[in-house]
Amino acid sequence: MTAGGGTPFDPGYDWLVTLGPSASGLEVVAVPIGRAPPVPVAFALPAVTRWDVRVLAPWDSQWREEWLSGRVMPRAVAIRLWHDSEPLGPPVLVTLAPAPPAPGDSLEGSQ
Repeated sequence: MTAGGGTPFDPGYDWLVTLGPSASGLEVVAVPIGRAPPVPVAFALPAVTRWDVRVLAPWDSQWREEWLSGRVMPRAVAIRLWHDSEPLGPPVLVTLAPAPPAPGDSLEGSQ
């Protein structure tokens, strides 16, 4: 879930966003939550051929490729989009806990 902040997501609403593979690339579907009319926004990113997801534990400063805990929410999630072997910009960073990442938490150079 995210707050709208720019096109195509109206900033007046919160959005439930789902990412997933499709024949057209990475499919993004977002549905407004709350008082908004339930009109989904959907589009595909055809240049995306794969993605990596890493998580940052609340007690750690190392990004992990696996998250085994079903009881604790990670502090942050980073999603790096790829076209074949080339990254498509910097990772998308989603902060899930209010504490900021500790110094040294860097995704630069992670493959």
